Amino acid sequence: MSVAMPSEVRAEIRELVFRRLDAVNYLAQGRVENGRFMEQLAVDPKVGGRIAEYTGKERVKTYIKDALINRYAKEKTKPPSDLTSTVAGIAGKDVVRVDGGTSKGISLYRDGETLVVVSCGTLMKWETALRKLLEYMGRNRDRLQHGGVRRSMLLLVLMTGGKKISSADEDLLERSLEAIQVKVRLL
Repeated sequence: MSVAMPSEVRAEIRELVFRRLDAVNYLAQGRVENGRFMEQLAVDPKVGGRIAEYTGKERVKTYIKDALINRYAKEKTKPPSDLTSTVAGIAGKDVVRVDGGTSKGISLYRDGETLVVVSCGTLMKWETALRKLLEYMGRNRDRLQHGGVRRSMLLLVLMTGGKKISSADEDLLERSLEAIQVKVRLL
């Protein structure tokens, strides 16, 4: 039987779990280590024990995974709201944000006569961010060529969430995207 968890208790548990996830660099670990860590959280009286008081023991792991770990991962892989400095590091120092929400995950910046179209995503799902970028360009080609824009630069900003990527994999990703004239930055 479930009882509604008070918001103060939920906040305390969330804060404790997030601190622990940070301490072990959870997003950079492998599945086996993460499974062990989740098991430790489930049997910990301060985490699993308190959650069980409101959800029942059979739902503790589901609560930890869905309400805590998934939320943590989303927050840690969320791109910054303003990418001006990231874009400026690639396009030029005079970058200005033009539109920051034209389509889900797409933002526009201008550097002189160059329009920089930015798609954000996670390293794990970089193909989705690329697809969004290409679809946006396909839908808006005519609109983007008006208003003094001489050229467009396409940029993927991928959130790593602290996960390490080998220099060989990063180089392969950059070279592959460069072949279709898309630049990439990992944050």
